[in-house]
Amino acid sequence: MRKLLSERESIKSRSNTLDKKVEQSDTDMIFLIEPDPDTYTSISLTLKTLKACEAYDFLKAHLLELNNVLQKPRIVVYNHGDQLSPEELNHYLGHTTVSRCERISAEDLGNCHQWTSPLAIVVLLTGSGGHGSCRLSHSDFVVLKEMKKNFNDSRYITFVIKKSRLSMQYNLDDVNHLSEEIQLELCGTSRPNNIFLNMFLFNDKQISVRIGLRMHKSIQGHLFNIKQNSNHLINEIKNQCTILRKAREELTKSLCESILNVDVKYCSHALSEINQTFIKPLAFELSNFLKSEIDGKLLKPLITAKDVKILLKRCLTAVMKKKLNHVGNGTYRKHTKLRGMKYRPLCSTSHSSSTKCICQFSRIATANTAQKIYAELIKMCTKVKEDVETFRRYLEDECPSTRLHGVSVHELKTIANRQGMVSGFGYFDETVCVYINSCKEEDKKKVFNFFEQYLNIANYNCKYVIEFRKKREITYFAKLQNGSRINKFPRTGKNSKGYGTLGMFLKDNKGTYFFTTCAHVIEQDEEAYLPGDNSRIGENVFVRYPNTSNAVENTKNMDFSLIRVSPESDIECKLGLKSTSGSFLKGQIFKGDISEILGRRLYKWGATEPHLQTGKCIGIEEEEFIYIEMDKENFAKPGDSGAIICAGNNTDTALAAFVLVGEWIGHQDRKKRYVVYKVSDALDLDNIKDFTPCLCTETFTVVSS
Repeated sequence: MRKLLSERESIKSRSNTLDKKVEQSDTDMIFLIEPDPDTYTSISLTLKTLKACEAYDFLKAHLLELNNVLQKPRIVVYNHGDQLSPEELNHYLGHTTVSRCERISAEDLGNCHQWTSPLAIVVLLTGSGGHGSCRLSHSDFVVLKEMKKNFNDSRYITFVIKKSRLSMQYNLDDVNHLSEEIQLELCGTSRPNNIFLNMFLFNDKQISVRIGLRMHKSIQGHLFNIKQNSNHLINEIKNQCTILRKAREELTKSLCESILNVDVKYCSHALSEINQTFIKPLAFELSNFLKSEIDGKLLKPLITAKDVKILLKRCLTAVMKKKLNHVGNGTYRKHTKLRGMKYRPLCSTSHSSSTKCICQFSRIATANTAQKIYAELIKMCTKVKEDVETFRRYLEDECPSTRLHGVSVHELKTIANRQGMVSGFGYFDETVCVYINSCKEEDKKKVFNFFEQYLNIANYNCKYVIEFRKKREITYFAKLQNGSRINKFPRTGKNSKGYGTLGMFLKDNKGTYFFTTCAHVIEQDEEAYLPGDNSRIGENVFVRYPNTSNAVENTKNMDFSLIRVSPESDIECKLGLKSTSGSFLKGQIFKGDISEILGRRLYKWGATEPHLQTGKCIGIEEEEFIYIEMDKENFAKPGDSGAIICAGNNTDTALAAFVLVGEWIGHQDRKKRYVVYKVSDALDLDNIKDFTPCLCTETFTVVSS
């Protein structure tokens, strides 16, 4: 207690003298930044998923909140000093392209709580003193005082220690000491230290992950509102479809009479085929006119029997007027304004253009046209309803029903990774799982106390366990394009386990092509074979086995095999990654944290049937490997080892996240979890870090060796 009071007095003394030593207006330290959303996986997936829905353009006119939520994200940065340079932004916010960076005043920031775009708050601190004696600088106190004017709750702030000569020597102990000072300054007490889990050194790769998750969390309330409003809209469209169906006879009869009574005459000498030529496209043209009238407008005042009659009459007039510009001398209107216009004769009989000859439309053809127009109207409303329902399902992925949001999981994982005895972390069945390398109860207690020192577990509304995890027994999925089958032997039967899946193509600086799979599929110095003709397609040049001596310290386990493409006969290769539709897309590599994948849609193309499998990640943990739990059975089967698991529903770009290794069955709950590792970890291996992943869409032929 005496030490705590001493620290408090010291901080108070330094805080009181800062106004005399450091003077800087609020306008000089607050920056508003609009970054490239692709920098932050959680936000990028949300924007691309929702904008890819067919109902997006339609819903923008109905759900105005949607336009605001999907705006460019914003980051408010507190920084004492000069204008932030692009290099500093890359250090502190992730490797991002900034479209806007400007200073703003505290008054301009006053209404930030009403902003509906994705938002994150970042405070940049300098610190003073070297390793072991670090403390907040005077300028840090100025920044913290200014921040408190707009943001009272420090739990939602990300604190970053800037790069300097002194901070380059800082470690987690220094981060802990600085976070206690901030906690004391902002809250008047240093326990529990809630700042520690939100504070990062400048070179921490998790900074961009946390900022992205904070942005996603900031729009959760708006997304829930949009979800509710989309439910109301679906019910409204259903009611309007019901009204239309009940008014079928009335509408078709009214439309038929409108066509029969239209103010258009045909020459009596004209052939009957001309009559039909005129009436057949009428349904199609009227349907297009209706669609253009409905799109982008509120349906409620439009879709009633009375309003449809008015609309159809207006459509009919417009379509007829358009067609009159393309018919001949035998067709004319009673309207005086059209008299004297020169037409090309339609009929084969010559006669005076003043001859008043009449040929009414066929009643049968007119009735058929009316039915087609009505059917198109119903089809149109049904399509809108289905598109909005699809959009709502995508929203459900963005509005997780689980207790923890991704940012909460990331906070817990941050604390776990900062405790030396922790070997793994995960989240399954609304339970946080922390794994340690010891089975001693006192070690479990130490880890438990470490968690309680920095956070209040009760605030996270979840269960959590701390346990010793023995080595897991993994069932490998050993079973030329992304997802193609590759054989381990020249002749591999259909039901054999001697085949796996091609992941992706790589290319070295000499222009040689390679592809990836798992090491237990094609082992060291082995060859790979093509199913069908059993011809050789390549040979292994590098492997990385799990738990081998070539493992680099602090790197995750992998089951990786690199095959040089060297076929016996010419072979066509397709680059890029497959979408859920089967088309090839340009790809991107996921470089974020597992907490950004929790709750996301995943898919993979594998060698076993059905080759495409999709599902939602409902649990994930990270230890030696990464283990994911899906919301469906048989997401992968033996033979899918080496397949690339992609994240999101985007139809433009495939986000390559994991390499599939096998499965593991939990000893207690007997639930199946899939064993994976990150694609980015494999690409960072020293042996292939100079290789380029082939993520573009291209087809080429490799000539036989």
